[in-house]
Amino acid sequence: MLPRRHLPLRYQFGTIRRMAMNLRLTDEEQALLDDMSSASGLSKAEVLRRALVEKAIRDGHRSQVEQSLDWALERYDDLLRRLGTA
Repeated sequence: MLPRRHLPLRYQFGTIRRMAMNLRLTDEEQALLDDMSSASGLSKAEVLRRALVEKAIRDGHRSQVEQSLDWALERYDDLLRRLGTA
């Protein structure tokens, strides 16, 4: 990577707030997105942004649950073994 002083000015100040991208969807996916957009009154881009955020939240929650379960299984291993043989 070039030292900061050698980068064009557009790369030295702030960050890019939004970035355009192309998304290739099947006809069925496009129809689903159209339906979701119409039903919610949101733009297709907003529907996709919200879906992305919701997925990230679900994945984060799943990770927290898995970590909690791992902790509980380790913490209560002996108790669970005794209960299992009772």
